Order: sequence, then structure tokens, then C-alpha cells
Amino acid sequence: MLPAIDDVMALHEVDVAPIPEEHIDGNGHLSVRFIVEIAAHGAHELLVGCGLTNERRERTHQGVFTAEHHIAYIAEMRADSDLAVYVRVLDRSPRAVILLAFVVDRTRQRVAAVLRAVVVSVALDTRRSTPFAREIASEIDRLLSDHDALGWSPPFPRWGRLPGGRRRGWRRRWRRVLQM
Repeated sequence: MLPAIDDVMALHEVDVAPIPEEHIDGNGHLSVRFIVEIAAHGAHELLVGCGLTNERRERTHQGVFTAEHHIAYIAEMRADSDLAVYVRVLDRSPRAVILLAFVVDRTRQRVAAVLRAVVVSVALDTRRSTPFAREIASEIDRLLSDHDALGWSPPFPRWGRLPGGRRRGWRRRWRRVLQM
């Protein structure tokens, strides 16, 4: 069950824009390619807001890799729509975070797509996972706490668990992802 549109729009708004005509596909709606790009950009911007900036990456040689994307297409976005992206933090382990990016059709006041991303902290010199820096983890945890207090659950419960995360124990299938 999707949360109410007002609940989604209470999240931090990452991006707002009309849909460029060149992003409309032959079916007359926003191309899947651009939905993924827009949602991933929203997740990226939330992490930049947590301190994962280009300057920090150059200075520390630490960054993030996306380990997984799952997307649910809920409603089409037509050329006359204004879109926005809202991002929610679902869980965090020492080395990874789960984010939900809601692509919203603001013109029709509905969720068009939901992207779930598992993002892993990496040491760029070794290309292996590493724990988030303390200040980054603290900011992600602050957002996680704020988002947990919203009073609504994620639309796809199985998407909200990160083995080894703040709320859950380790699972074997995730060890290889988190220990890259």
C-alpha cells in the first residue's frame, strides 16, 4: 500500500522540474530510462546532503557504489506533468544504506515510481566496502530517525530491511555485498 501523497511530500524534496520533451518516449510518457536516472539522482542528492560530496571523495578517497536498484512503476508520467523526487532513508548498516526515492507527479498528485537503492560505502583506493565515516553515519542516522518518526511504513515492507543494519541481524547473502 502506498503512503498518502501528502505523507510522501512531507519528505525532503530533492528535485522539482517539468518533464523535458526529449525525455518522453514513443508511448507519450516519461521514458523508463529517465525515471531511473531521476530517482537515482534524488538518492544521490540526499547523500550529498549527508556530507558525501565530491570534495570529500577527493580528499578521503571514499565514495559510494550502488549495489542494488529495484523499481516499481505505479503510474505513468505524461509530458504535461511536473515531477518531484522525495527520498526516505529506510535502514543503515556500518557499510550500507537503503534509500527509497519516490518520483511524484505533482500535477496529478500521485506517486509515479518508487526506487529502492542499496548504497555501499567504499574505499576508492581498494574498491572494497568500508564503514561510513562517523560524521556521515551520524547524519544518515539523524535522517533515519526523522523518517522513522513520520508515522507511515514503506510501501513494500520487504524492501526496508538491511541485514546487518541498525535494526536487523546479519544474513549470509548480504555478507558478500557488504564486504566487497
